[in-house]
Parts: sequence; C-alpha cells; structure tokens
Amino acid sequence: MGKAAQANERGITLTSQIAPDAQAGSLNPVDLVTIIGNLLDNAFDEAAGSEESRVLLVVRRATGGNGTAQLEIVVEDSGNGLPDSEKAKVFEVGYSTKTSAEGTGAGRGFGLALVRQAVQRFAGTVEVTDTEDGGARFMVRLPYSAATVGAPGPDRSDSRAAGHRRRPPVSVIRVLVVEDDPVAADAHAEYVRRLDGFELAGVARSGAELAVFLQPAGEAPGRADPVVDLMLLDMNLPDAHGLDIIRRVRGLGLPLDIIAITAVRDLQVVRSAISSGIVQYLIKPFTYSAFREKLGAYRDFRQSLVEQATATTQAEVDQAFASLRPATAATLPKGLSAETLRAVSRLLKTLREPTSAIEVSEALSMSRVTARRYLEYLADQQSVLRTPRYGTRGRPEFEYSWARNSADR
Repeated sequence: MGKAAQANERGITLTSQIAPDAQAGSLNPVDLVTIIGNLLDNAFDEAAGSEESRVLLVVRRATGGNGTAQLEIVVEDSGNGLPDSEKAKVFEVGYSTKTSAEGTGAGRGFGLALVRQAVQRFAGTVEVTDTEDGGARFMVRLPYSAATVGAPGPDRSDSRAAGHRRRPPVSVIRVLVVEDDPVAADAHAEYVRRLDGFELAGVARSGAELAVFLQPAGEAPGRADPVVDLMLLDMNLPDAHGLDIIRRVRGLGLPLDIIAITAVRDLQVVRSAISSGIVQYLIKPFTYSAFREKLGAYRDFRQSLVEQATATTQAEVDQAFASLRPATAATLPKGLSAETLRAVSRLLKTLREPTSAIEVSEALSMSRVTARRYLEYLADQQSVLRTPRYGTRGRPEFEYSWARNSADR
C-alpha cells in the first residue's frame, strides 16, 4: 500500500500482522484500500506526536456472533487516545480533534467519515476504543456474506464511485467545482459553462458537501448521480484541506483528474499537490483567459490519452504531457496565439487524411493566410508533415498532416 514508506518518512514504527487466511474474498478491494489507508493515515497523525511513535495494523479472518465469517481490521496508535465524548463524533464529516495549525491541515474531518461510508456499504461495523497504553484502537468488522451490499451494479462495473455509471462520450468533460467562496464558486461554474467541450456536473462548497457528492449511487437520497471527469479544487475549505481531499479521492480510486484553483502560494503545498497527482495548479486571482488556457490544455491532454485506444506510443505520451505545459504567447512568433494554435493542432489530430490551408480555414472560420501561418509554424516545429499536393491547377499547394513517430507509420 505504500504506507510503510510513509511511516518511515515520518519516523513511525509500523507493525503489520496480516493473517494468511485474511483474503478479500468477495469484498471489494477498492473499499478495503479506502478503509485501511484512511485508518492508517489517521493513526500516523496521532502517533507522530507521541513518544513511541508506533502504529499496529492487524488483518485477520474471524467469526461473528451469528457464526458468519468476517474480515477484521484493527489499527492501533500510540497517540493520546480519544475522550469518550468524541469517539462517535470522529466519524462525522468535518469533525476533527486537530486544529488548523497542526501540520498542513490534512486529515481534518474527512478520512474517518469515508471509512464509515465504506464500512456501511458492506453492512459492517466500525468502533473506536482505548488501548492499554492510552492510544486509540479502531476495529472494523466486514461480514463476507454481506459483501454484495455495496458491490457495484451492472451499470457501474468499471467504477464504484459517486456518479460513475456508464460514461457519456469522453468528448464532453464533466466538471465538479469545489469552492467555499460563493462569488468564486459561481464565477468558476459560469466559466465552465462558457467553454466548449465542458459541462458543469455540480458545485460543492465544503468538504462535507463533497463527501456526500462522492457517496456511491443510492446512498445520498435526492441527489443526482452525475459523471465527474475533472474536479476544480480550492485548497482551503472551511472543514478540510485540499491535500487531504486529494489523498482521499485517490484512496477511493476515483477515475477523475484534479486541477487546484487556489490562492495558496506556499511552495511546499504546491509540491505536495503535484506529487499527489494534480494535473494543473492555477493561482488566484486570475482572468477568464487564464482559466480557459488551463482547461484548454487539460482538454488536449485528455484527448491525447483518454481517447486513445488501449495502447499508445512514446510520441503520443510525450505530446500528452507537453499539452499540459503549452508554449506561452511570448514564445510564439508575433501574431500567433496559443489558443488558435491549439485549435489548429486539435483539428489536424482528428483528420485521417492530409489537409490544405484552404480546408483548415474553412473548418475553423479563419482566413487562408492565417491558417497557412499556423500550419507553416507547426511544420517548422516538426509537429506536422508538409508535403506537396499534386493534381491541382495554378500555384503549387501543400497539404499537412499531424506527425506520427516511425512506429505509427
């Protein structure tokens, strides 16, 4: 799970006792990763401030009171434990014993709520008690016979997350805005609506709302169940930190990308967000033009990889990552814009046959001279192939096609 390295980096001794017969069986392995991963994250936070700094993980097969086989997961830490008055509250979304000054704010009232949600999907139980040394002991019991309670149905075979049923054509990118400021949330939602190829999936104004949004189908009465491809995430929500949300989303195995949209300029937060897998980082305040530029680059990235077949080439991978970091207007020749350049590039990528400047100008509603300038620039950059077109009257004409590496020819 990668938790051993995490514990080592934080100076925590992690002891794992995994019984040989403790198999997942019919239990969804994604849910098990969510449960164990979030319990360990919470235990690491508690143990990091203790003298012994240790965490124990036990996974074993057991028999319930009614004779039903079940999987038991136990996580103990060497922290200060929990008062009885807080033992039930720790599973509530947004509740935390930590203050915002502790660490980066990660772990504030989000992870344990996701643990409870995952456990409830299997009609299981989770409780917290005290260890003999005064730390906290979390016990999860998951009956194998109830494993189908939260199992994905036929329409959710490739994803078990909220709103991830049969997906619409990937050419439409569904966007979830996560922003607590009402003015900014409305602005970002309107920005999304104005962009071609994007569609607003919803707006969450807190970690609590996001947790409800991420619940599997059927567990949030009255809520629609939309597909989400991209999350625009504010890093400072009133009840959760963006880094924590990113980790929890990744722990749930949700097939969505994240763009951080935030006023946070702290380099450590930026580096942590990048290492957690965000695809873009947009610092407030910004203009609509900057917003459009970032999402346009993401759209190119998605089309380069997500819409490819099951196999790809090195050139296509390189092009996909390059699209996330497009050349700025300052690096282009005078009179060329990055936005128009991307439009021309996208068109060429979709065409199976070479095309001419006249055909590009008609497809993109621009002058023939302008189309030729962009095509010639791409040809000079070796992004497109330029070849003579024979059989036409008058002046010689060139045709252009998107360059592929030798393995594609």
